[in-house]
Amino acid sequence: MGKLAKAFGGKIVDGTDTIETKEGKTILKSNRQRIVIEKDGSMTIDDGEGNVMKIGADGNVKGMQQSASKPLVGSNTDPIQQFGNLRAAYLNNLRDNIDNTNLLTGLANSILDLCKQKGSVMTMDERALCIDGMKELQERTPDKYIKGIFNVAINSLKKISGTELQGK
Repeated sequence: MGKLAKAFGGKIVDGTDTIETKEGKTILKSNRQRIVIEKDGSMTIDDGEGNVMKIGADGNVKGMQQSASKPLVGSNTDPIQQFGNLRAAYLNNLRDNIDNTNLLTGLANSILDLCKQKGSVMTMDERALCIDGMKELQERTPDKYIKGIFNVAINSLKKISGTELQGK
């Protein structure tokens, strides 16, 4: 359980960590940080600083909240903000060098879904920005399967843009 908490940015501190089961949920607490695992395998991760991520049982990010005053990514209509939030979550988990391939795959698939669903409402500059961001994620990712997910997302945005972004 400690590895799971660390995979989501949690810090394990002796004596202050608790694991409890309540109403079929498993709740991991470490200081202000909390991970709630539902019966179906979905999770809610709260870092104790106003950042909350909801992950479905399929491993895909269902929503992220940066603070109490900001809406979840799923309800936010700005695709660039959504991409930025997903990219930041991906980089944070990649940086920790923990075996969290399922989470990274879920985040990569969420980025792909975003590109497919909202790429056509992005401006050409926004699509180019997302492509550059995904190329960076692709370069930093050791997993070939996840690199492939980013490649599909990049090609999806390029296809929307036509030949204008082919050289990028």
